[in-house]
Amino acid sequence: MPADKKVTKLTKVYKDRRTWMEEFVDFVDNYKDSEQRVELQSQLKALEGAKDAYEEARENLLIEDEEADEVQMRSDRRDFFKKFHRVRGFIMDMLKTDESVQPIASSTMANTTTASVKMRLPKLELPTFDGNITQWVTYKDRFVSLVHDVAELPDVAKLQYLLASLKGEAALQFEQVPLEEKSYASTWDTLLQRYDDNKQLRREYFKALVQLEPMSAATSSELTRIVNETRRLVQGMKRLEEPTQHWNTPLTTLWKTRPTPTTC
Repeated sequence: MPADKKVTKLTKVYKDRRTWMEEFVDFVDNYKDSEQRVELQSQLKALEGAKDAYEEARENLLIEDEEADEVQMRSDRRDFFKKFHRVRGFIMDMLKTDESVQPIASSTMANTTTASVKMRLPKLELPTFDGNITQWVTYKDRFVSLVHDVAELPDVAKLQYLLASLKGEAALQFEQVPLEEKSYASTWDTLLQRYDDNKQLRREYFKALVQLEPMSAATSSELTRIVNETRRLVQGMKRLEEPTQHWNTPLTTLWKTRPTPTTC
């Protein structure tokens, strides 16, 4: 399929998935308990499916469309998840059963110094981050939308979600974080200081690009891997406002790696 037709199709799918949330908002706005209580469980399941479908459509469009209006798409995403949390909160409140919530558990949280603190939270499909800096931008964007910007969530709940989303190297430095309200802000700030550095991010994206593992065989799957990873990394640099048409970072990187001249 020609690239322009593929982008047109992905754009159409993205817009369609974004409008799905309006049906759930309508369900909440016109809810009649005597008639629609039996629909709550199925609506909740459909809501989660709509979220996943929207995220997939958004990701596919960002990868394929180099001219995508990312500012507008971020605004769309905030609006989508604002409605998502409103609808989900309403349904969860109406259900009021232990089956509709699940405790978050992870090896990181098991090691917190205040393990006696227990809080049951709605189950979310959390993004995860293991310290791979080329995945930071996407992780941060999703976590902020799903958790950080949700005013209804107390900070201790946000901390639980944050710790549960960290894996591997990224989780190690937070193993002993006390599970208490005041720990969330400092933990989030520490994470930002460690990974949210635009200059470092640009260099790591470029490094990953030039060190991209070559094709191991002349197969369509290997070609697809190369194309998708290249697009992901270039798109990531564009999101960091790196002027890829001029490639400033490559020149800077090459200059910094030149050997120091010796004098006689």
